Amino acid sequence: MSVNILYHFQNGTNNINSYFFSFLNDFYERNKREILARGYTKFKLPISYYIANETLKANVTKALERFRNQTCLNFTEVNNSSEIKKGNGLIFLCANGCSTLSGKDPNNTRYIYLADGCLTPYGIQSMVGITLGINYEHLRRDRDDYIKLRWSNIPEKFKYIFNNSMFYNVSKSFGVHYNFGSGFQIGPWWYGENARDAFKVKEKIYYDTLGQQSLDFSDYKLVNLYY
Repeated sequence: MSVNILYHFQNGTNNINSYFFSFLNDFYERNKREILARGYTKFKLPISYYIANETLKANVTKALERFRNQTCLNFTEVNNSSEIKKGNGLIFLCANGCSTLSGKDPNNTRYIYLADGCLTPYGIQSMVGITLGINYEHLRRDRDDYIKLRWSNIPEKFKYIFNNSMFYNVSKSFGVHYNFGSGFQIGPWWYGENARDAFKVKEKIYYDTLGQQSLDFSDYKLVNLYY
């Protein structure tokens, strides 16, 4: 199973313009962080990868090195895309937009398409994280315990982005709780209409931690627990 997620990063930040998901429905554990695990096949280690464009090499290398240093993951670069076994590899290439599919497909190599707005090591890490199966904080089932959506501030075309019910039966938690400082916690201003916040945090002290431009300890911990 896979989730198609299309991102458009603007001005070096995570201002996501489009964000497409498909399928999913049922329960996952409350009060915990999650990864898209149920119904997915994990990548086998080491994960092979191929960089199709030389201009991507420096930042892709930095992004994967951060995963290596902070998690149990190992990556092996190959010199040709044909060296990647189907279902257990990543191909990085330049494109007109930033996009990837979530989770491993046993029959197909995962492509990670990169454009100007997501070429930083963090932007690339985010795309790799999605491919590995990491889900966004605002899509947790218990998110209403931590944030309050302001539906009237969200344009109709973006409301589906906050539909967390589609992830109920494929998300799995490992005791990692809601994390406002996660690299996968969107900022409340990303989808608000006319500069209004799309949601508010119930504990205001966490507002300034939203929309981080780096993965944190809990993000790496989640990957470690899963893999």
